[in-house]
Amino acid sequence: MSDNRTIQLVEIPIGGKGGFTWNRLHEEREEICETLVKTSEPDSDVDRDLLQARLRKLDDALDRLMSGSYGRCSQCGGAINEIKLETDPATSLCLDCCESKPSSVNSGSEMSSTAALHAPVA
Repeated sequence: MSDNRTIQLVEIPIGGKGGFTWNRLHEEREEICETLVKTSEPDSDVDRDLLQARLRKLDDALDRLMSGSYGRCSQCGGAINEIKLETDPATSLCLDCCESKPSSVNSGSEMSSTAALHAPVA
């Protein structure tokens, strides 16, 4: 007696705009990984801590994208402004929650990590 089993494919959301968001997050992730590999020397001009922090944010954003919670604030569950997501697709907080964070936590490290990514390699 044989069992006939049917495999059902599940469509995994990859973000709006035809996957543009997923591609953008993934490309930045790949750039950071390549930079971290190329700059393994301790005397490098690249701030590895900032890049690794940004890499974690990108991985978290990709996880949210795959789970269907991308674009929702991780603190309050509200919608994140589309302009904020276009500016930084890895953001996890809405404007209200971002502004309520202490200034030491929200010090613009995302911009610094992007600058570190494009710093000259010694």
